[in-house]
Amino acid sequence: MKTLRKLNSNRGETLVEVLVAVLISALALVMFAAMISTATRLTVQSKNTLKVYYSNNAILESKISSSGEDATITVSTSGTGTNLTDTIPVKVYTNIFSKTEVIAYGKGTS
Repeated sequence: MKTLRKLNSNRGETLVEVLVAVLISALALVMFAAMISTATRLTVQSKNTLKVYYSNNAILESKISSSGEDATITVSTSGTGTNLTDTIPVKVYTNIFSKTEVIAYGKGTS
């Protein structure tokens, strides 16, 4: 009932009510702009991080695949009158930073 009376009234809004509405609208716009700015910054940062990751990953993969050395592993067993020996071709990959540790090896081609 009060709303209907207010709608039928010729009186307008007070200056304080208008200023509060403008303040609330301005705060909402500032918060929205900050949200958009942060989202844009995070998107750019994540794209740059992914570019660096994929670039470094490609470099590491090229170094690992090009530094593989052919080698063989010989497995010998003996017992109960039979001696078995098997030679397995493998590729040996070393740590590209220290050049001392074997970090992976896989079955080679023969």
